[in-house]
Amino acid sequence: MPSRKIKFLSFFFMSVALGIFIALAFFILNNHREMLGKVLLQLGENFLSGITFKTTDRRGNKISVKSDGIYEEEKGLYVLKNAVSTFTLSNGELLTISADLARALQTDPTKCEFRGSVRLSTQSGLKIMTEHLFIDFNEKIARGESRVDISTKDAKVSAMEYFFDLKNNKLTLINEANGSFKFGHICANRLIINFDDIQKKNLKSIEAVGNPIYKFENYTLKASGSIRYSNDVIAVHSSVVLNHWGKTEYLVQADSMRAMVINGKVNTVAASGSLIIKTKDVIIHADKGLLKDNLVNVVGKVAISGRQGNIFGKSASLDLDTQEVDVRQSSGVVVDSVGWK
Repeated sequence: MPSRKIKFLSFFFMSVALGIFIALAFFILNNHREMLGKVLLQLGENFLSGITFKTTDRRGNKISVKSDGIYEEEKGLYVLKNAVSTFTLSNGELLTISADLARALQTDPTKCEFRGSVRLSTQSGLKIMTEHLFIDFNEKIARGESRVDISTKDAKVSAMEYFFDLKNNKLTLINEANGSFKFGHICANRLIINFDDIQKKNLKSIEAVGNPIYKFENYTLKASGSIRYSNDVIAVHSSVVLNHWGKTEYLVQADSMRAMVINGKVNTVAASGSLIIKTKDVIIHADKGLLKDNLVNVVGKVAISGRQGNIFGKSASLDLDTQEVDVRQSSGVVVDSVGWK
């Protein structure tokens, strides 16, 4: 039994140390079997205290694990108490992970569960704080069913549940998901964050699903479906509302919308499906439209309500700065409308 336990401890320590970010290496401390076996016999079969484990992976990176102790909670299920692991990532960066408790089965130590105050940090500023973390080292996935807070120098995200898919460089945040980035703040029922390289934290895209709200500069963007941000392009679907406040105030509603953002400001907005544009002086209804440089062009069944009445046509333009409207192919004007609604 001591020999089998020592083999398990060695592999378990490696699993804890290498964590999410680098490939596992399997080490067995042949030279220390006899010594550790004697310690186990002295302390009893179910407890080993004061652990300090040091080794290197197959690339020569240093790995260190410290723990108050390890014991067999039930047959084949081992618990590591107050573990702190440090190791070097493939890019040379030092990573530290700690937890109150870590559990793994002797029959399959590649799957580990961490409980209590689970903390992960790197030298570049990545920090992960949660109370529950399950890792499958072979499948390269990690998940948790408790609140998680993740921060880097450029972003902060949080949620009540989370799922890392390291093979596909994807992080999914579930329930009360929030994200603050250089380009704005997003909240939704679910956030799906894709990376070009999750170790380098190169962001590829963000998709917010389930009543998402996106706030940036002087804009608020809402939808009942989804908001996707990638390469300064925002694609929005289902009951979309774009609200702009400040010197020029306006509101755009549509079934779908696609916006180009440059330096945090909306440069172009293409909207389609039951389009409504509201300013302080006019309301425009149309099939679709394009907003660029504070000039709005709309086409389709155009209806414009203003202080002077209603205007109908097939296309129109609106200068958001001057509130001037130019209607083309007009089908008539109805004077003395109710005006602004």
